[in-house]
Amino acid sequence: SGKGKNVKRFFVYDWPILVDRYANFSDRPHHSHGVEFPQWRSNFGAGRLIRRNVSEYKTSQFALYKLMYERALIDPRRTSNPEEAGSFFIPYDFGMDATFFESNGRMRKTHCPLATNAITLLKESPYFKANYGHDHTLVISVNQNMNYFFFAKACTEMLMLCWNCTKLAIDEYLFVAKDRSFEMKSRGINWHAVPFPSDYHFDSRVFGTTSHAVQTASGPLQTSKSPHIAPWEWPQQQENRTHLISFLGNPRKFSAVSTLLREALVKQCINHSDVCSHGMYNHEAHESPNYDSRRSVFCLQPPGDMPTRKSVFDVILSGCIPVLFHPLTARYMYEWHWLPSDWDAAAVHFDSFEQNQQLLTHQVDFIQRLIDLYFSQPQEVLRIRQRIREQAFTLQ
Repeated sequence: SGKGKNVKRFFVYDWPILVDRYANFSDRPHHSHGVEFPQWRSNFGAGRLIRRNVSEYKTSQFALYKLMYERALIDPRRTSNPEEAGSFFIPYDFGMDATFFESNGRMRKTHCPLATNAITLLKESPYFKANYGHDHTLVISVNQNMNYFFFAKACTEMLMLCWNCTKLAIDEYLFVAKDRSFEMKSRGINWHAVPFPSDYHFDSRVFGTTSHAVQTASGPLQTSKSPHIAPWEWPQQQENRTHLISFLGNPRKFSAVSTLLREALVKQCINHSDVCSHGMYNHEAHESPNYDSRRSVFCLQPPGDMPTRKSVFDVILSGCIPVLFHPLTARYMYEWHWLPSDWDAAAVHFDSFEQNQQLLTHQVDFIQRLIDLYFSQPQEVLRIRQRIREQAFTLQ
């Protein structure tokens, strides 16, 4: 940073023409994408409140920018003087602008109608020009394999201008997809994956110091004191896991392989209906969509249209052990937050090509494997759950 700059202070541009440019209604159902217009941006981007006592909301999977922007505005590290800032936040929700029409809330290729304004403002900024965008951050709130939406001229020009900017997105496939024909080659460098926004936005009521009890196959086990009361323990300060295994999701997805994998899991779950439950996500429900996750020991997380899933973070913050079937669902995707070793310690993995093939060809009863793990290795299950308890807060 230059003279007078403070690398710990950041500046948010005041560009009202770009702020809160979202649809106030949608003339199409939102079941396919889960974005409730206009409720999704209420509560500073957290969405509509579901359960106040654990700060659970109906948070859109595409709310990353809105949440980060609202938090940036009140962050004590924000400065109103750009001369002393070491970094700059661009107040433009590029992802939502590229994928949802402001006029009717439809999810379509919009051609980035606000990009021209953002480009003009950035070109006029002496702070952007000073370091060619290297100290600027652009938050992308949609999946990067949705780059079909970014190929329009205005969208591409925005990414080209912000080539050097730090791009934060809910997933990032460039490091594995750079040679694929459909991958966008003009979107610049410095992309980093950060966790999907979860449904939990904790406040002071779920923090404290307490001893807590965990239910294992051999009965309740008292663990040591922790600096936090986990939200799934509040206010009882103990867990109530009545389900062993659950899977929430549509068995059919655009990806043929994911569909086969999900159908195989659903079939096995039905065969073990005494310990495994499968349900569909209800976007209209006013009850908690995480109800089963808070009552399950293992939560199946097969890939969907893409390997990454918002549900991974919802189940972890519900205290459920995620069961992962693709290495890009989490382990090698979100290394800014958890190292691969952290994911190895806080999840069950069945994500190699050979293991997936065994499941697809019904060579292995995977649900039975989880049952065996739970009853034959209760201390291992307890270790995984304790690791989740210790680290889950870093993902909210």
